[in-house]
Amino acid sequence: MKTTIILLSILAATATWWWNTRARQSAGKPSFGHQFQNILKCLAAGAVVYFALMACAVVYLMITTS
Repeated sequence: MKTTIILLSILAATATWWWNTRARQSAGKPSFGHQFQNILKCLAAGAVVYFALMACAVVYLMITTS
């Protein structure tokens, strides 16, 4: 279960990176600030997905073990 949660978090971060780079592709080469901001958004999306899935897993385990 933990491996699946980690893989889904990586997938969410990758999808966010793909979406942000695709949206900015028509604007030309992004500056370093935009690239850094894009990386931070991707990491934040991965972290949010990770903790949300972990919370769901904890709730599921609490329900099924009691």
